[in-house]
Amino acid sequence: MAFTLQVPERAWLLQANPDRYDIDSALKSIDTIHWRLPQYSSDVNAGDIALIWRSGTDAGIVAVGRISSEPSALAVPEIEQRFTVDPREGFEVTTRGAVRLRAIPLLPKAAVAALPEMRDHAIIKAPMQTVYPLTPEQWHALEGLLPGQAPQSTPVEYEELPKAFSWNQRRKSAYPLPGGYDAYVTNLKSMLDWVAEHKPKREALERWLRDKFSYKSGKAASEIVDFLHRASLFQTNGGSIELSPYGAKWLQTRDAAYLVALLHSRIQFIGEMIASIIEPRSPEEILAIANIDYSMGWQTRAQVDRRRGWLQSAGVISADSEGRLVATEAGRQLLPRLELQSSAPSAPPSQGEAPATVAVQPRAMPFPVLEPQVNPITSPDELEVLLRRTASLATAPIEFEHAVAAAFASLGFDATNLGGSGKTDILLVAALGPTDSYRVIVDCKTTSHEGVSDPQIDWTTLDEHREKHEANYVAVVGPAFSGPRVQERARQKHVTLLDVKRLITIRQQHLRVPMGLETYRLLFDNADADHGAASVAEAADDFSRWLNLGADILRLARALEVTEGPLSARDLYWNLRQSGEQFSSVADSDIQVVLEALSRSPLALLRKTSDNKFQTLGSLATTRARLEALAMLLGDVGTLKK
Repeated sequence: MAFTLQVPERAWLLQANPDRYDIDSALKSIDTIHWRLPQYSSDVNAGDIALIWRSGTDAGIVAVGRISSEPSALAVPEIEQRFTVDPREGFEVTTRGAVRLRAIPLLPKAAVAALPEMRDHAIIKAPMQTVYPLTPEQWHALEGLLPGQAPQSTPVEYEELPKAFSWNQRRKSAYPLPGGYDAYVTNLKSMLDWVAEHKPKREALERWLRDKFSYKSGKAASEIVDFLHRASLFQTNGGSIELSPYGAKWLQTRDAAYLVALLHSRIQFIGEMIASIIEPRSPEEILAIANIDYSMGWQTRAQVDRRRGWLQSAGVISADSEGRLVATEAGRQLLPRLELQSSAPSAPPSQGEAPATVAVQPRAMPFPVLEPQVNPITSPDELEVLLRRTASLATAPIEFEHAVAAAFASLGFDATNLGGSGKTDILLVAALGPTDSYRVIVDCKTTSHEGVSDPQIDWTTLDEHREKHEANYVAVVGPAFSGPRVQERARQKHVTLLDVKRLITIRQQHLRVPMGLETYRLLFDNADADHGAASVAEAADDFSRWLNLGADILRLARALEVTEGPLSARDLYWNLRQSGEQFSSVADSDIQVVLEALSRSPLALLRKTSDNKFQTLGSLATTRARLEALAMLLGDVGTLKK
């Protein structure tokens, strides 16, 4: 059942390239065009004003209209295909919005550029994309030059559940809200209530988020605002942030199914994650499904955990006593109403579009997309095989202890097998200096049964070992843990239960994204190993983003400087944002931080010029050789410890 919403009036410029689409013939023949929306797809609403800009030698506005349907995944209707000149325009399913149009006499580019409100607009300075927002001031200035008025807005009927964007235009990245897995929806309501009441500027909203949720930096608040925009819960209107029609609808109804469907329509692997856990699965198993079946390319479980927070707080999934996730009855009932991907489709060819306001001069060919450098673990190594095999052999406790110690040693711990009467199995020492070091005693349990149960753990002896070895933390490692009683006792005794599957996942993650011992303290700070592993994954995910940012800056700078010379952060900004979704919220201040860091001794991978721009060393091979030289100077880590 559809519903009607009052939509705030906003305006957009939609650009048509006559070399690729015969806009003049289309306007003479049809009154509705299903316009491709490669940018701002989460912001365009049914009911918005649309001005059609024809590019080329006779550039200018040639039509005025209204968006008449909410954006969704559509192919080009057959009646419109005859106007496509260049096959790059594509007939494929992608995110489009129907635009009801009325042709007007050409309003030339010169007349538009003469308006003070428009002289610096991207359509004038850098017309390289398809969708451009107009501020209310810009729209009203243009309105005075248009013959007649824009088509009148009619009540817009939205579907009962939001229509999905095409898979390739849904975002890979979700972002967490504060408060833990059960609190996302509650805190979302607080955010939307405040925005509905204040319609704040972005800076004011970020400041409120920092104060309300005690964020230590503005980065988290900024990323929350960006994510809620991408999820179509917020929109910007005249510099102020307000609720989108979707956000207003959810705040009015508090319908969990509607919220999940909205996230599913904008974010990849939302409904698909629910479908993957009809039977209970661990976060690590879900991560494997995401990467194998949907090509998500995630190096950590952070994105699984973030989706868990949204879905668990909405009541469509839950966690069982062993930390596995499973769809609830509400989740199962919602699934048939969602359009699910059976597997990830291949990405369509690049359209060669670039965002506006690019300081570096445009090229005849688009800059190649930069992919993050991933080093996946493709097959289990000997230690992983040994851990899995010995964990389930009650006759091999010593072999299991040695395998567990080796696994922790690979994370950077000093791991000592003690064993014997009156001693703990393994002592871990995180040698971080006099004040920051910590010690962990590890008790290893093998079993041929489903999992280690409460009676198999001697809690009193663990307390004694903690005191004897002056340990900060206690952990028990086993193949699995069975029953709610063992989990409850672990919480009471402040003991971390770490199953072999999770230990293997953390080790695999370390091989891809190595983290330090202070980060691995998070594994033991909370008796709930799942929360600990999730915290480590978040830290690794953040480090990975910075690492990829640094690598892409070096590659991009080398590619551009050949013709452009030294580059500033702003020069790199739009080009970098095109290189992948992982940088969709990157700021030029972030780029500046990386540029400065990469230019400093001892490595000095970039050279800073007198005008505060940057150049590479002239060869990425030289850059890599410098990093390898540092690795060689570190020598044998075992020797350094001695």
